[in-house]
Amino acid sequence: MRTRILTVAMCVCSLLSVVSCGQTTQIPNLEAFLEEAFQATLDLHPAQKTQLGMDADLDRWDDLSERGAKEEIRLYRNLLERLRNEFDITQMDARSCLSWRLYEKQLLDGIEALETWGNHAYPVSQMDGWHSRAPYILMQVHTISDLHSAEAYIQRLSGLRPLLDQLRVRLKRSQEKGILLPRFTFDYVIRDCQNVITGRPFDQSETNSPLFEDFCNKIDQLNVSSEKRSNLTNDARQALQSAVGPAYRDLITLLQAQKEKADNRAGVWKLPQGEAYYRYTLRNHTTTDMSQDQMFAFGLSEIERIHQAMRAVMKQVGFAGSLQDFFEYTRTDPKFYYPNTDQGRVAYLRDTERLIEAVNGKVDVLFNIKPEALVIVRPVEAFREASTGNAFYEAPDLKGQRPGVYYVNLSRMSEMPKYFMEVVAYHEAVPGHHMQIAIQQELTHLPQFRRHSDYTAYAEGWGLYAEKLAKDLGFYSDPYSEFGRLAADLQRSARLVVDIGLHAKKWSRDEAIDYLIENTPNQRSDVVQAVDRYCVWPGHATAYKVGLMRIHALRSRAETTLKQDFDVRGFHDVLLREGALPMTFLDEIVTQWLGEAGHVEH
Repeated sequence: MRTRILTVAMCVCSLLSVVSCGQTTQIPNLEAFLEEAFQATLDLHPAQKTQLGMDADLDRWDDLSERGAKEEIRLYRNLLERLRNEFDITQMDARSCLSWRLYEKQLLDGIEALETWGNHAYPVSQMDGWHSRAPYILMQVHTISDLHSAEAYIQRLSGLRPLLDQLRVRLKRSQEKGILLPRFTFDYVIRDCQNVITGRPFDQSETNSPLFEDFCNKIDQLNVSSEKRSNLTNDARQALQSAVGPAYRDLITLLQAQKEKADNRAGVWKLPQGEAYYRYTLRNHTTTDMSQDQMFAFGLSEIERIHQAMRAVMKQVGFAGSLQDFFEYTRTDPKFYYPNTDQGRVAYLRDTERLIEAVNGKVDVLFNIKPEALVIVRPVEAFREASTGNAFYEAPDLKGQRPGVYYVNLSRMSEMPKYFMEVVAYHEAVPGHHMQIAIQQELTHLPQFRRHSDYTAYAEGWGLYAEKLAKDLGFYSDPYSEFGRLAADLQRSARLVVDIGLHAKKWSRDEAIDYLIENTPNQRSDVVQAVDRYCVWPGHATAYKVGLMRIHALRSRAETTLKQDFDVRGFHDVLLREGALPMTFLDEIVTQWLGEAGHVEH
């Protein structure tokens, strides 16, 4: 068994060919092992198979039990032992070496997450959890193209009962360990659960419930006899009534009881080993060794810098008053908002589509490689729109049947100002998350685990970096759109400060809300939702700006080193062609690329 020091040292090998063409000599049995390991892990996560567009296990859900977690830990430990004992990294080429190191890290991270912190992550929240993930999988991911997939959908409806029973066991186990959601977040989760079982066949409404409506719509497109369609519909109705309804009602009962036991302390410092857990989340999300104090100071300095840039925009548009006066003006003037009507929502979607089409037409200036998968814009589904954020991205499947989706939450038009529309579209779609994630999934020269890896600082750092790339392409021509770009940057800086304030400095929820209202132009309702989001996702908000800072530092180093030879498209090849990476690994690759180009002395 080789030490980590040797692992890193031996991997500082030729990366130029890796970055430039993706063709290097691989070690066949390592490739085979990584594929076998990826499939073995996927076998424990049927829902992920469906998200990737695979047909296997369409009728199954993941195992949320303690036994399931132990089985996953055993698998990871077995794979780690094989990885370390069966493969000699001193004989590997650059890409194999990098894959070895990344898979070792992924296994170690998975073991730590499950074994040490498995009970600390909230089993449900308004941002995530099987109570909302399962309906999303069924409605947006599980396609019905034949009788098998239709029957599998019904089996999954029936399977929601044992799945949510396991979820309730996890919630009870967390409670026994002193881990409960902040009281003020329970209503989000309870409402989302209730939305799933509102409508037919759960009550006497004139409208169908979300799952029943989805199933009926999909069955209507199926080429089967009317008798078979009727039988399938009846089977789905029975599964909803006998399994889904009781499962969600039992979950709601437990959540209501836990709400009464919970308190309003917002940060994870209140949990057992809370301080250590927060340090873990920072390390996990940022993939750096920055301390929380360093991040906090960085966030404060960024807020001051962006405030100054915003004052320049104020002068440009001729606004007289303080920065806070300008914030209030942009929050309240109707000219900055689409009407809160169906027509206003349709206009928002269409204008967003035009923005993405326009930026797509210019990305060749910045990129040698582009994704084959398309991206579409879609409103968030009604059952979860009250709890989710204003915008997010879902990756395409591997078959090319489901495009990438940029979701916009149009339930609160007062939180979707026109000046934010450009920057959010560039962040979530092109050249942001869709560009990076879809390209990553299409990197067939990489092992599959690398095509689907996710590191928050890399992904969100790229999203923020993409916002500025759009400016390089000539967008944000309107000063208020430039204000929106700055406001988005400000938002991430202030949320970094709030994340650390909540979880390390013991800020209350109200203190965090007041801080964001004072320092950002966002609506109060949006601010409240943002604070509540980071109460349940500790550490996540720090990764955006830390990732961006590291990417900017790498680009600055490349520009300084290469001078007139710097090619932004080549630099983006370096950032993208190895897929998502921890920031320390990304630094190594850029450093080695510069060195092998003959510009760095060793």
